[in-house]
This record gives sequence, C-alpha cells and structure tokens, in this order.
Amino acid sequence: MRTVANNGTKDQADQIEEFRPFRGGVDQDPPAYCPVTDLAGTRFDHVFEVAPELMTHHVRQQRMPNWDVSRIVRSRQEHLAWMTRHWAYITVSGEKILADIEREQAREAL
Repeated sequence: MRTVANNGTKDQADQIEEFRPFRGGVDQDPPAYCPVTDLAGTRFDHVFEVAPELMTHHVRQQRMPNWDVSRIVRSRQEHLAWMTRHWAYITVSGEKILADIEREQAREAL
C-alpha cells in the first residue's frame, strides 16, 4: 500500500517507501554464510564477518536484516571517506605496504 501526504508527490512517496525500515522477503533473509578462512567469512560482497560458530560462544547472536547491514556498511564508508578527506595527507593501500615489506625482505635475503 502506498500513501502520499496531503501535499506530497508520487516521487516523495517512492522515497518514503525506499526508506521504510520494516521490509519483508529479500530485505530480511540474509544469504548463506560463505567461509573465506577458518575465522571469517562473507554473506555480502566485500563485507566480512567473524565465523558465526566462534561468535555464538561469547556473544548472544541476533538476526540482522539485510537492509540494516546495508545501512551500517554505507555509514562506515561515508565515515571513512569523511575522515580521509579531513585528516589524511596521503592514502596508502594495504597492497602497497605488503609489496614494500616483501621487497625489503627479498633485499635482506640476498
């Protein structure tokens, strides 16, 4: 059911529908857990989590709907982008750091 406020337009109604927190179906049920290592895995692209069997021993787990995972990931990305814009003089990738370490280790081995 779609409702439109007294002076609202259809576009506003679509936006309200988009941000409605209580959704069903695909937005509720997470995909299957796919292990990447013994300690971590993923359910969504580029979103890693601690293996559920390790977490249940220490922390009571709760079901987290997909829309909430998406909201948290988006918020973290926005925060990281803001911090980078305001505080970082340069940004260095982890791949570059690892390449530099491997290069140093190879030099020392000679």
